[in-house]
Amino acid sequence: MAARITNWIFAAFLAAVAINLILLGAKLISLGGSWYYSIAGLALLAVVLLLVMRRSASGILYAVIVAATIIWSIQEAGLDLIALLPRLAAWLVVGLWFLSPWHRAAMKDRGDAKWMAGATAAGVLLLAVSAFQKGSVIEFDRTLSAATVSDDDWTDYGSTSKGTRYSPLEQITPDNIDQLEEVWRYETGIPFEFKNTPIQIASQIYACTAGNIVVAVNAATGAESWRFNPENKLSGSTPEAMKAGNTFTRGCRGISYYEAGDNYEGACPARILTGTTDARLIAINAETGERCQDFGTNGEVDLRQGLGPHPIFAYFHSSVPQVAGDNVVVGGWVVDNQELGNPSGALRAYNAVDGSFVWAWDIGRPRETQLPDDGEPLTLGTPNVWSIMSYDPELDLLYAPTGNASPDYYGAKRRDIDDQFNASVVALRGATGDLVWSYRTVYHDIWDYDVPAQPTLVDINRNGEEIPTVAVPTKRGEIFLLDRRTGEPLWPATDCPDGSQPTAAGECPVPQDPAPGDWVEPVQPFSGLPRFNESRWEKDMWGLTPLDQLYCRIEFRKMRYDGHFTPPMPGGGVLGRDKTWGGTFQYPGNQGGYNWPSVSVDAENGLLVAQPMLLGNRIYMQTGAEREAESGRPMPPASDNAATGQGAWDPDAPRYGITSRFVSKWKIPFTGIASDMPCFEPPYGRLALIDLNNNRLLWSRPIGNMRELGPFGIKPNMPYFEVGTPVYGGTTTTRSGLIFQVGTLDSTFRAIDIRNGKTLWSTKLPATANGAPITYTQNGRQFVVVTVPDNAEDGVASGGGRLIAYALPDDK
Repeated sequence: MAARITNWIFAAFLAAVAINLILLGAKLISLGGSWYYSIAGLALLAVVLLLVMRRSASGILYAVIVAATIIWSIQEAGLDLIALLPRLAAWLVVGLWFLSPWHRAAMKDRGDAKWMAGATAAGVLLLAVSAFQKGSVIEFDRTLSAATVSDDDWTDYGSTSKGTRYSPLEQITPDNIDQLEEVWRYETGIPFEFKNTPIQIASQIYACTAGNIVVAVNAATGAESWRFNPENKLSGSTPEAMKAGNTFTRGCRGISYYEAGDNYEGACPARILTGTTDARLIAINAETGERCQDFGTNGEVDLRQGLGPHPIFAYFHSSVPQVAGDNVVVGGWVVDNQELGNPSGALRAYNAVDGSFVWAWDIGRPRETQLPDDGEPLTLGTPNVWSIMSYDPELDLLYAPTGNASPDYYGAKRRDIDDQFNASVVALRGATGDLVWSYRTVYHDIWDYDVPAQPTLVDINRNGEEIPTVAVPTKRGEIFLLDRRTGEPLWPATDCPDGSQPTAAGECPVPQDPAPGDWVEPVQPFSGLPRFNESRWEKDMWGLTPLDQLYCRIEFRKMRYDGHFTPPMPGGGVLGRDKTWGGTFQYPGNQGGYNWPSVSVDAENGLLVAQPMLLGNRIYMQTGAEREAESGRPMPPASDNAATGQGAWDPDAPRYGITSRFVSKWKIPFTGIASDMPCFEPPYGRLALIDLNNNRLLWSRPIGNMRELGPFGIKPNMPYFEVGTPVYGGTTTTRSGLIFQVGTLDSTFRAIDIRNGKTLWSTKLPATANGAPITYTQNGRQFVVVTVPDNAEDGVASGGGRLIAYALPDDK
């Protein structure tokens, strides 16, 4: 009797699954999707009827479903374990019931279990074979020059002003990395974000924390030397005040170091330069932590000068001031995706000794480098430089990555000057601010594809010719390699995603028909370097179970997606298209691809270490009325902005682009619980090595395990299951052949062999690092230091962010 009751319960469970598969599968078919789920649901319903009739043929029919699912899975996913799991795992686990003694006891007749046993074995074998698939590694020659290429200090955000994140140090090697150990730990006591990559000069490490508080720490011992609190007016200067802010208003990515020349006679020859989120540029004595009184007024310069009237939150500086000779150059973040007429995105340079204004690069006044007369502001609403710049002292060229004019996803009100420099890298003369060249990575960018990463300057050898280049990583997942003297692309695309032939400049056709009132270019630039933005289609949708995957397929089909550069479309919300979620699927999403951490290089061999994040977004466009109806709060007025000459918004124009992660919201019946897992297959983070000299992908692998990333917010603690998590940190490459890597959502610090991508050493961190490791020597000993943010939920009650140093044992 107990066996029969259990059989009925099991049949009821399968019936619920079958009905969901049939109904949701029919919805998918109506959207032009796969017929598999409805057919599988009908077959499963037949299994339920056989179970109710207590016929052992139920197990045979279930085995047939499993066998058919195996064939279908191979057709869609090949031998990709991660892609096969949601298609097969649930069927195999549930199918074990048909091999159990309870099933046999409940049946009227004696069936042959070999059908189900065979189907199960075939499924397990397929998963096992797919688990041992390995990526290819191309053998390559790696040579070293007779002399090192830079000093032992880490003097800039990217190691040097060229942003290479490369160190000539060789004490820690692939052969002894297994002996690396933690040697000191410094707790800042400052909670919340610690996204900074520190710098190191002589005996000190300098870092900035949340609230733009700057600390100096002994590089050999971790003992604090001094700290400077700028009393930030936007984020506050205490943990309690900071709690009211957010990750933007508190953040600080980095600081800079400047040393005055021999003619300097003041009291502050070596100084730390920091830009604050309340828009001040401050010079701090590197030895004492006191303000440099000969810089600006009381050691600071007001960065709001020349920007015109604006709220305090509309402009701030969270990036790294770039030292270019005797100048320090700043950009800034402006509030985006809202209205026209934001503060100017102009770059400005100040004398690094006295803080006096030197030049401005204002795209609205291309032949003027001084501030406008009569107190007029710099051109409002122009593309800004919110990320990190690089500088080539030999060429006196500053390389600045630009964003876009607001709003992000609707460009009908953009001016020609906005489109001329949006999503670009621009090369400016460091001494004068004169434009030397510019290169756009997106034409008329309506995807929020700002150039987000520090350009990396590296010399390559192409066909025997030494060429100085700049590598430009983009949110698109593409890296453009340009001659840094002229801006000419060295490896333009030779093939297009749609199979067509690109233009000589590497331009390819892209999807057309944008949102009403907007327009798109017929072609976009593509790089010939290995890409990490391959198109995602229905078969690439993912999920914890077949029902999760089915939900994601339906939602994918509701959106418009024609491949890379599909325009953002209306949809979603209360007044959206058909009152359903629609819009556009964007891959990669607006966080990248690449972002703040950029790339690192083996500077002596022209090898580039790429670590793109591969997450997709759902974008839907709304008018102001639709946005108000969905959010329940009034939107900014659609004003006539006479200051920019762009005119008033059409009230029916869908200027608001709402973007969100594309994750599964299918809920377990009667619980309201959703897995919130991404709706498309991993990897979401990848590590790869590219030979820039001959444009070859040498190896590529998923990076990041399932230690802390799982469904329903569960931390599975599976450190050996490398699926490739999202990545928010960076890499550092050393002369000895190591890649130091952080930033995956498993709170892990790794050392990787550059020759093959294998992890040689790893250790658990208190939280996920957002910067990049730095390495240097003190007293003949090589150290590697990572910054780790506060991991307390309230951000107040813990020890704050940490600097953690590693080295070989002292006797080595």
